[in-house]
Amino acid sequence: MENKKTLMNCEHGDTFALRIVSNQEYKDRYLIFIRFETDLYEDEKNSNDTSKLFRVKLTKNKELPKSFEELEELPYIICKITCYAKRYWPLDSDMEYKEIVEKYKNVKYYPDKYNYLYSYLLILSDYRCKRYVKNYVYLGNFSLTPPEKEYFPVDIFGNVFLLIDDLERYCLKSYHEHNLKKGKEYSEEAAKENNAYAEEEVKIQMELHNNIRKRNNKILITSISGWGTGLYDCDTALDMRDDYQRYLLEYDYKEVLILMKKQYKDFLNDREEKTIFWMVIADQEIKRKILIPEVKEKALKSIEDNLIIWKELDPKNYNIRKQKLYGLKKRINDFKNANIKRDF
Repeated sequence: MENKKTLMNCEHGDTFALRIVSNQEYKDRYLIFIRFETDLYEDEKNSNDTSKLFRVKLTKNKELPKSFEELEELPYIICKITCYAKRYWPLDSDMEYKEIVEKYKNVKYYPDKYNYLYSYLLILSDYRCKRYVKNYVYLGNFSLTPPEKEYFPVDIFGNVFLLIDDLERYCLKSYHEHNLKKGKEYSEEAAKENNAYAEEEVKIQMELHNNIRKRNNKILITSISGWGTGLYDCDTALDMRDDYQRYLLEYDYKEVLILMKKQYKDFLNDREEKTIFWMVIADQEIKRKILIPEVKEKALKSIEDNLIIWKELDPKNYNIRKQKLYGLKKRINDFKNANIKRDF
């Protein structure tokens, strides 16, 4: 009877092998993918089976492992490292830092001598896997011992979200840099610099979140009373732009959009601020030669909705605002459909 197991139709412990074909040093060895299910991430439970978490191992030779004992002795690939200071990243915008620390007080962390935490999970999604399923060999279901001192990011997208056609390159690069400690991160000087930068990022993020909570409590003025008529002539748009750019340093466009929605979830329930959100996202995407269809649709609607608000609250400057926002509208409409990133 034909086996129906695939990467997108599998259960916890189901194990697959992918033969390495591109990398000459590891050619004909195998990457081993072990399905991992967890209650840690609500996003995975609500994903409608479009995303799957896996741990990855690497064979020591060209022999395809088939038994528990053969698989058990293989090393797990470290998929990502995180500075200890960012162990709660991305920070919950609804909580003060001391509340976050209290929330995770029972979680044990195991930083190495460079103060790095090791993540062993990666995310594969349905639309990135379908045409590659035939390249995988199903080995069976195994209860393998998990990695020692494993770090689980607080958000599912703190794990590696990987393009399937980059899978072999990324996994072997991670093995070389992190397992073998050949990466530039593994020197005292680099570690010191990375950890200092991480601490500064956390500090900046907490200050931003404090400002957001103040705005939500109506302590700060709304963006309509900002500095001027341009899109970025208010604190709200500037904060959104800065957050978008900061997230983009670590995540891809789809992940950034998800993280931005989560961070600004309260803003998305506000009549005015949600319009600023979608206009800023569209502007930032177009500047990077990309436009997610959802962003295009909501940004165009937001432009018109925002102008209605301006006409009500600031009729004197309405025409100037309209001229500037219609400049964004033209850029959105002129953006060629052929260039839209369809992966999202």
